[in-house]
Amino acid sequence: MTWLIALILVFLVLYLIPLRMVRLHRRGKLTASNFALTFAVGWCLALLILFYLGLAEVLLSKRDPLLTALGVIIAAVNFALGYPIARLFYRSVLSALLKRSSGK
Repeated sequence: MTWLIALILVFLVLYLIPLRMVRLHRRGKLTASNFALTFAVGWCLALLILFYLGLAEVLLSKRDPLLTALGVIIAAVNFALGYPIARLFYRSVLSALLKRSSGK
């Protein structure tokens, strides 16, 4: 049951990421750093939700601090890798697509 709740929350977070990006684009505030920050934070939040809610039964019964720390370490590494990759993706791909679609 906890896996089902975790998956529902993860899909909700992953659904909200593009909505935020579209809202920023419509307001004209979508920059490389906003795109990368929204993507990396949303992706890490989804990963943390999946890790901690999915393993909630194990974490509550075993009380293993290393397993608890592993989730935070995985999320931190994921953010550290995801932010620059998303920033590079915005600069190389999305900025050209957004300029072409807006007619600039």
